[in-house]
Amino acid sequence: MSPLLHMAGPDASRKRHDPLQQYDEQLLCDYGEDEDEDAFEGMDGDVEYMRNEFEPIGDDDDDVSQGVADVTPENTKSKAQRSMMPTWLQDEYMDARTHLQSEIAKTGRPACYNNGQFTMTAPPLVFSRTVPFEIEPIDFYRPQFFVWLPHLFQRIPCPSCKDMKRSTKQGQPVMLRVLGWPKQPRRIVDLEHLVFIIGHRYRCVHGDCKKTFQSWSPAIMRVLPPPLAALFPFHLTYRCGLTDRLVGVLRASFQRGIGPFPFAKYIRTMHIRYYERLHVSYLETVRQRMQASASGLLPSHRPFPLWNDPSGYAGYVPTHRYFRAFYDSLIELHANEMDQHMAMLSAEGLSHDHSFKVRRT
Repeated sequence: MSPLLHMAGPDASRKRHDPLQQYDEQLLCDYGEDEDEDAFEGMDGDVEYMRNEFEPIGDDDDDVSQGVADVTPENTKSKAQRSMMPTWLQDEYMDARTHLQSEIAKTGRPACYNNGQFTMTAPPLVFSRTVPFEIEPIDFYRPQFFVWLPHLFQRIPCPSCKDMKRSTKQGQPVMLRVLGWPKQPRRIVDLEHLVFIIGHRYRCVHGDCKKTFQSWSPAIMRVLPPPLAALFPFHLTYRCGLTDRLVGVLRASFQRGIGPFPFAKYIRTMHIRYYERLHVSYLETVRQRMQASASGLLPSHRPFPLWNDPSGYAGYVPTHRYFRAFYDSLIELHANEMDQHMAMLSAEGLSHDHSFKVRRT
């Protein structure tokens, strides 16, 4: 039973004899917590697939599918495919791209940049000046986009040409040019919900290079000024990614004895809690509209989709194996800094007898 069931009203847990009964019963849903929908669980090539997930990210991952695992003859006996991307995401992404193009054409920057932020999302219905004739569940869980267009802050030198010390005929650094929008946004897991990154693809025009890059590729981050690169709060893997604050919680949890399995359950609970808050908000909005005097003229409302429905809310949380492998890769990434820190510590411990009276031969 949903832990937020009581929020729908004091009588939400018993049978009703009114038209609202069907909407109250929607909260009694099964989230399938015993099932892992991630490709890292139950696959014959589990170890190999996990290793591929944490291999270096390419400069341009536009052809990498984030939604479904590659099906090969070796893994056709897999229990389940990777968690699907939302089926409605492409339409929302195209609308967001059109909106951004219009704003950039007018002012040279997206409106969110003029407001001093990178996120772009639809406001709640309570901020709407007009009351919609028909409300849809998607009005309550429209995606949150993170708009990452670093070329609007300064010109970006080609990372490859910079490493090879190439320059233009005038002796200037080779700069990247905008190639267009990626095919799909990048899905990132936050503490309570998903975030989708919108960026650009860039192309080098040097005759000996002609490489393409995504605006979130590690090579681009390396050539950006550190203050600008620090505003990108995500840690990306091959197909997935985590926000920086989720990584902070992950590190603190692992360092204090909370293992990957309970941590994955904890993050899943937080995501479901956020989903249920949206669910309750939708049901209360439906209740208010049905109790209005002109409710008979309003169209019927659709049921709120399930948490893991790809055509609906499309919730997604990685499994404990992903979090464990992510933490291992994070430690390996900072191994040199940790070794340097150990080397800088005082050698006071070396002055004591640590042989523990072991017989020496």
